[in-house]
Amino acid sequence: MFSQEAIDAPQSWTGTLDVGAAKLRLRFDIEKDDAGGLKCTMVSIDQGNVKIPMDSCKIDAGMLVITSEKLKITYKGSYKNRNTPVEGKFTQSGRSFDLTLKAAKPAPPTKHIETWQGTMKAGGRSFEFQFRVLETKDKKRKVELDSFSEGIGGLNVDPTFKDDSVTFEVSITKARFEGKYNKDKTQIDGHWLQSGGKFPLTIKKVPLAKTRSIKPKR
Repeated sequence: MFSQEAIDAPQSWTGTLDVGAAKLRLRFDIEKDDAGGLKCTMVSIDQGNVKIPMDSCKIDAGMLVITSEKLKITYKGSYKNRNTPVEGKFTQSGRSFDLTLKAAKPAPPTKHIETWQGTMKAGGRSFEFQFRVLETKDKKRKVELDSFSEGIGGLNVDPTFKDDSVTFEVSITKARFEGKYNKDKTQIDGHWLQSGGKFPLTIKKVPLAKTRSIKPKR
């Protein structure tokens, strides 16, 4: 028998989901939550490392069970230990696929140091963006993009930081934001460039406590 309290975390598991028309590499990052239980984030590697918080994660009685009620996803597989592959089924909206997960090295820890938020208008629509700046132990800065309007979060961004400006390029789409800091570096005025279009975008630095969580669209 396995209880959540007995599980060594963090753990990361990767596998390739073959749905016939496409193959998607997935990673499941499992950590302890504040209550001592488990929480899990599903990362879609081939979709720009989109991160999707799952609703529940349990390892009990030799089974790993991960669910997302919003996305109607369930993964259930046999669990022995953190080094033995997990063989199971990935089910979404009633369709099931075999998915074997293999242990992977957990991502190095990062510290959340800045949050920037802004709204862009384009094509008659408004797009709410949030850029989260993370710092590794060796002081390297990483950036992740959350798009609230699209209901996706954790998109990998390739950042370039200069004294007076920044460039944030979304790895999967090659869309990018180019902007310049104001005097006290609390605001960045610039443009969003994508598919030949150029749209004004201003992002403002907000307290970390005002960082918003992404909610996947149904």
